[in-house]
Amino acid sequence: MLLSISGRSLKFQRGVAFFSTPGMTEFMKILLPRMRESGMLKLTALYLNDRPIAYDIGFKYNDKIWSYESAFDREYAPAGVGHLLLTLLIEDAIKDNCREFDLLRGDEDYKFSWAERRREHLEFTVYHPGLLPSLIHWGYHFRRLARFLVRKEFRFLGKKGAIQVLRQWLSLGKGCSRQELSVTATTRKGGLHLKVLTDLEEVRDLEGEWNHLLDQSGIGSIFMTYEWIISWLEVYGEKGEIMILAAYRGGELIGVCPLILRKGRFVRCLVRLIEFAGDPQSDTTDLILPEKKEEVIELFWDYLWECRSRWSIIRLREIPGDSLNLTILGDLLLDRKIPHYFRTCSQSPFLTLDKKWDDYLKSRSKSFRYKIRRDLRRLKKGKELQLREVSPTPEVWKTIFDINCKSRKADRGINMFAGRATRDFMKKVTGLFADRGWLNIRLLFCNEVAIAYQIDFIYNYKSCYYNSAFLPEYGRYHPGYLIQGLNIKENIRQGRRELDLLRGNEQYKYFYTNEIRYHREIDIFNKTLVPSCLKLIYAVKEAIKRLRGGRYAARIEHTIRGPAAPAIKAGNDKVINPIENMNVVDEQAKKELILIVDDDPVILKKLRHIIMSAGYRISSATNGKEAIERVKEEAPDLIISDIMMPEMDGYEFCRHIRSHPNTALLPFIFLTAKDKIDDRIEGIKLGADAYLTKAFHPSELLATVRTALLRHQLYLEQAQMDELTGLLNRKGIIDELTEQVTIARQYQRPFSLAMIDLDNFKAVNDRYGHPVGDLVLRQFAELLTREVREEIKVGRWGGEEFLVLLPETSESGAHRLLKVICEKVVVFNWEWEKERITVPITMSAGVAELRVTDQDINEIIDRADRALYQAKNRGKNQVVVSGGPGE
Repeated sequence: MLLSISGRSLKFQRGVAFFSTPGMTEFMKILLPRMRESGMLKLTALYLNDRPIAYDIGFKYNDKIWSYESAFDREYAPAGVGHLLLTLLIEDAIKDNCREFDLLRGDEDYKFSWAERRREHLEFTVYHPGLLPSLIHWGYHFRRLARFLVRKEFRFLGKKGAIQVLRQWLSLGKGCSRQELSVTATTRKGGLHLKVLTDLEEVRDLEGEWNHLLDQSGIGSIFMTYEWIISWLEVYGEKGEIMILAAYRGGELIGVCPLILRKGRFVRCLVRLIEFAGDPQSDTTDLILPEKKEEVIELFWDYLWECRSRWSIIRLREIPGDSLNLTILGDLLLDRKIPHYFRTCSQSPFLTLDKKWDDYLKSRSKSFRYKIRRDLRRLKKGKELQLREVSPTPEVWKTIFDINCKSRKADRGINMFAGRATRDFMKKVTGLFADRGWLNIRLLFCNEVAIAYQIDFIYNYKSCYYNSAFLPEYGRYHPGYLIQGLNIKENIRQGRRELDLLRGNEQYKYFYTNEIRYHREIDIFNKTLVPSCLKLIYAVKEAIKRLRGGRYAARIEHTIRGPAAPAIKAGNDKVINPIENMNVVDEQAKKELILIVDDDPVILKKLRHIIMSAGYRISSATNGKEAIERVKEEAPDLIISDIMMPEMDGYEFCRHIRSHPNTALLPFIFLTAKDKIDDRIEGIKLGADAYLTKAFHPSELLATVRTALLRHQLYLEQAQMDELTGLLNRKGIIDELTEQVTIARQYQRPFSLAMIDLDNFKAVNDRYGHPVGDLVLRQFAELLTREVREEIKVGRWGGEEFLVLLPETSESGAHRLLKVICEKVVVFNWEWEKERITVPITMSAGVAELRVTDQDINEIIDRADRALYQAKNRGKNQVVVSGGPGE
């Protein structure tokens, strides 16, 4: 069996089969029986319909597994048989509590995708001092040099050289056939299985589970429903290869990723793309994953990477910017060192329907209110204009297509229904939506003539405005305002949570709302030549767009720098590089701390999961008194609090936070079941930054948290900034000084402080006026920041006095630096709009170094101030270093 599989393997085809080595077959016939008798042999075979298609010869010794030799039938290579076999072996090693799984020597690429570490083996050669051994010695060195230049650096020759793999680099996978092996099949920890659905009948089998899974995932997008996807596949599926990835745990469906493989253009080049099924008709897409997101996404990605010979680029568009799935996928690609780009691809205006109709009108402009009310009064009279809700009959669709073809959109070349496939798709999907009660089509009639239409989708308490158009000759009736205004009023009356105007930057959408959400696109590139070149072209294109001030710009997330280390540890112990671990800890320490206060353990657990998934640190309490103790232990960056709690409720807790100077400015969000308007008013009066009810959406909560933190951060930055010079103000430089003094003391490093004063500045104000004096201060601030290192902080102390913080600098080093700056101030060309400033402007400075005996920062500031005073008394334009205590 082993010889048969080895003869049909890719290794045999390349001339490197294991059993082709002379004497190897006889050696293994002797070795394997003896290893089996001693209990050290681990021989594994993979069968398909009772036919062996892969094997692995392994040894087990001292709680370690060695994978000595493996091969598989090359007929099943596209199905990822090797990946499946190695996965099963590693899982068995983990179940057997083995300490390590060793892939042994070799530089095969597949080993690097599994490894955490690698070990190097050394060769030791001793040469006799005679002539012939010396020649052999030097010949060995020349041979190593030639091998390095040819195979490792230039790679023109050898099995991995450019000549050998050029066809693979240039290939777009055109010759790859659909896999015959029904590997449903990559198994992971926890018993997850992947099934790849490649025809419509298999997809239809998911009808009863798809939408239930979508509801559990919390995505809430009608464009990911079974009805939308199956209709799209029936119309457009023939243009590509259907690739619906379904993840199962046992027999339960726990994840779906609807994809399609087809030819498409990327940077104007025709390549093989994997995209979401529904693209570009879908306005919002995502992976349908209610649980085990990390494991399922890793399962999906492993399959896609195994069949990477079939695609060049994976382009996933219109994913919500706050999608947790997108974050997990990005982290996975970074860990695997896969080149990819993120970019914002579109923006979607939306309207939160949390107010009454009259309150909504008051929030809009006066002209908007006038137009809406006038048009609604005209409709109410019912003489000329009538608005009717209709069903998607063939006659209605004919009317819609006619209006669309005659509209101004069609004149601009953006006729949505110009293609026959699009018309067929819309008829099919709206029929299914109408049966579900998800469709709302309105026609506006003028004297019984249809002049406008609007198509809306209703799903998950949301209304999605999909498409509308009107006849341009009836523009005087403002049909767009009329239909949309009535649509908003009706949605508010029916208690819907949101009206989504969907993607697009049409200006009329912003008449109705100021709220916007952004959609992201991720482009994942294969490691072949064509995708690599396209990646480079794309990077240059986006860089030019950024320089020109383009609206959406991509950024590179990772560029490959080499393979991972080829050794793996199959236990619970994980080896961590100390330097990398230190960076992770430092990065984690920079994350904002959020305090959650709620007495309901279920809500507390849910909030912890949502917020920690977004990368924030968490502290929690069950009532107001406990929360106060948490604040004393470590001040949070933001507080999320319930209202109804024992001992101290949320209102009292908020009053306590706002009454103390150290916490008065902390962002505070109420998250409660009390949803009456009086409760909201009370919370806002107490100083809450936001008020959310517990019927919240995770994306709504995270957006509120990010906005509150950003607003607070901007406020703090502005509070510590001097408006005139752009430097740190007195408060900001004191905070920075306190931090740097603490660091210098902790690590016993030198630290110096310089206080600078501009000489003759009063004469400048008296002769030229205060505006010119302000200009001199700005120019001097620019001169200071230009002449010092980036880690040196400069702040305005007051008036014409400045403070310079010099970490890692002694008194003598600070004196030399300040002397250089002093000389440059003398020769600086002080100019303003009308003439050159003739008043001689110089600077005096006092320098002091931090001492062990300093009790606080005031002592080093006082010494620098006294040194500055001496510089003034000695004739100005000089730098004086602080003396002893009795100066």
